[in-house]
Amino acid sequence: MKEEFITFQKFNEQVSALELGKLLKENNIEYLLEDNSVNSDPIMSNNEFSKDFRVKLQRKDFEKADNLLQQLSQAEIDEIDKNYYLFSFSDDELIDLEVLFLLAWCGNYLRSENRVVKELLQRGEGFSQHDN
Repeated sequence: MKEEFITFQKFNEQVSALELGKLLKENNIEYLLEDNSVNSDPIMSNNEFSKDFRVKLQRKDFEKADNLLQQLSQAEIDEIDKNYYLFSFSDDELIDLEVLFLLAWCGNYLRSENRVVKELLQRGEGFSQHDN
């Protein structure tokens, strides 16, 4: 019996799903591309958030695909100039930036009514991985 294909990654852009599919094919990983986009409302038909493309793999190929994507990511990082300014940040500074970025997207209601958001905004720095 052939193993079932299950969702490995989801995309709201078909081109990104196709790029992953091409990469998987080049590395002899069998996959399925499924379009689960909802197009019932003509007003939303061009809304990227209503798009849902899924790349599906057999469970036995998940680790191989993960390793492949990690290798590609590392290769891209290795190509970046070692003097690139982001490399000068400490891990703690990057966590602060991440939390502050997320807080910047909180609306006025959360900023005034949510205890956690208010505490994080008041602290302003020194965040931990637990905070984001």
